[in-house]
Formats: sequence, structure tokens, C-alpha cells
Amino acid sequence: MRSPIYWHRGIYRNTYGRTHPDFEGRYRLISSLIEPGASVLDLCCGDARLYTHYLRESGCRYTGVDLSLAMAPRSVRGFLVRGSAPEIELPVSDYVVMMESLYHFYSGAEELLDRMRSAARRKVVILEQVENRITRLPRWINHLLSNPGNGSGDFRFGREELEAAVRRVDPAARLSREIEGYDLLILMEGRAPRET
Repeated sequence: MRSPIYWHRGIYRNTYGRTHPDFEGRYRLISSLIEPGASVLDLCCGDARLYTHYLRESGCRYTGVDLSLAMAPRSVRGFLVRGSAPEIELPVSDYVVMMESLYHFYSGAEELLDRMRSAARRKVVILEQVENRITRLPRWINHLLSNPGNGSGDFRFGREELEAAVRRVDPAARLSREIEGYDLLILMEGRAPRET
């Protein structure tokens, strides 16, 4: 069963947003790395806030993918695809983005990272929590709070484990701790051919 956190964007912001030291800072950080007018594939886009509040005015061509579109405003649903990132064909885009959702695909994370690189012309941009209050809770509570509807959510990456997985996919990836050390920013070069 999908966690109530994912029922509506208001619930999401008022629960998850309170556990993060800078909820909006995450979006500012990611949007600052995307060139105006670029095409963006946002995996596990949730309420599509990256687009509605940060990329829309920059002329980006946006596609969001999420298991459920319940959190997204009706005004952006035409830009969204219902599906699970590992199971759908990823459309080639300049940037492939994932914000704090890689843990949902823990057992297949490296394969998904590789597919993301193959779909990105320029960069793969990932922001993943490696420190948070939820990880200190019992596993069954993590599962209850973080299940997006596919049974995942009770696992979180530690920094060293996530860094090792990323390095196996792209040894040249750039990694940095961001937002008071809560998040690991991962930048990988895309492998899709660039448009001419």
C-alpha cells in the first residue's frame, strides 16, 4: 500500500519537508545545474515541483516519470508519464534527474544508473539523502512512511555504499556532500549522442 505521504503534495511537503534542513534548497541546487532550454527527464518526479517552481520559466522541455501521478497538479500532467523508472524506456534527454529516490531501487541501483547515463546527452544529476531522521527509525516504520506503492522504501543508502555503487558505474563521477551533509550530489556524464 502506498504511504499516505504520497497521497497528496501538501501531505508530502508537510511531512517529508519537515525532516529535511532545506527542502527548497534541494530544488534550487538541482535547477542551477540545468541549462535554460534543455530537455529534462525527471525520474520519480512526485509533484513535479522541480519543473513548476524552478524550470518552467527557463524554457526547459520537461518530462516527469512517477509511479503515481496523484501528487502532481493537473496543469502539468500532460508532461508526465506514469511508470517505474527501471521498467519503462527512458526517453533521451539532455539531463536525467533523480531527487532522493534512488533508495527505492536499491537492489537494481547500478543497472538503473547505467540506464540513466545511456538516456542523458549531457549529465545525470542525482541528489540522494545519506543522512536523515527517517533512517534512524525501525525498518518497518521506514517502510510504512516511504512506500510509494511498489513495496520499496525501507532501505536507505549510507554514503560509502552509495559512493561505491556510483563509482562502479562511472569512475569519473563527481560526488559532493550538500545541504548540511544530508545529501550526496552525484554528477555523471551522459552517453547518449548529442543533438546536432
